[in-house]
Amino acid sequence: MTKFSKIITKNIAAVAVLAVILSAFISYHLVSASAKKNKSLEINYGNKLIRKEKINHYFVDNKATKLTELHSSTVKKNVSVEKHEFAGIDKKTTAIDPFSNIPKSRDNLDFETDPFYPKSKDEQAWLDRHGYPNAEQWREYNVASDTQLEQAALSGDVVAETLLNARLLNRGDESAETALLYSAALGNTFALEMLSSTLASGGKSSNPIDAYAFSRVAEMRGNLTLGMGREMFFPVRLNSSQRVEAEARALNYFNMLLEVQKQIQGNNATTIDLRPIQQLEADNNGG
Repeated sequence: MTKFSKIITKNIAAVAVLAVILSAFISYHLVSASAKKNKSLEINYGNKLIRKEKINHYFVDNKATKLTELHSSTVKKNVSVEKHEFAGIDKKTTAIDPFSNIPKSRDNLDFETDPFYPKSKDEQAWLDRHGYPNAEQWREYNVASDTQLEQAALSGDVVAETLLNARLLNRGDESAETALLYSAALGNTFALEMLSSTLASGGKSSNPIDAYAFSRVAEMRGNLTLGMGREMFFPVRLNSSQRVEAEARALNYFNMLLEVQKQIQGNNATTIDLRPIQQLEADNNGG
């Protein structure tokens, strides 16, 4: 019975990962009817056609164009983008880090207070590798001013940059969405989750179908825990037609990020990095 309780507790903790970063949800907006073009999607099971829906490609094409433009401008400026350096804030100048006293990794930090519930050192390393804030960063950065976050971003703080771009996107800044996507292309899975959360939150940039799609992309790129809590905590219940479109967009976004990542890091880039989930021990007593 004790082992069963531990298993339930671990599952609840994993499910809570998504709940930690979801904002307060205010309203539900359907995708704009003014989209520029639609294409058909046919899904076959064996030789039998089981669904035919209209898929709106305007959102995908628009984001792909902006992402390509950002990458092109970065290359023209000869900005060096290393494997885990995420471009979004213009880092032409070096700023003093206002959070210099806060640890930037999970080294020597415990599991219990971590807002993303790692269960091993390997999982802590995965969270650090993919831009997730540790407990102290999560607490301090969320109450920091925009100016403080920008200063930290200019000093090279990836977490500060992601949280600042999420704030800007919530206010309707579309360039912040492109910056988050560019970070995601370079391995920042947390940027994808913040993008999903912000688009789902009912702010000026609300788009529940894209929000669902980006959550799926984050899962496809390695954070397998997201599938456990999406249905429970996702603020908008998509109908079957919207779900098909969201899944189709997710595939397109996944490939879009893959293409950009390979352009920057080469064809041998690590495109999928699975979060190391601790296996639950079987109960020797069968209970």
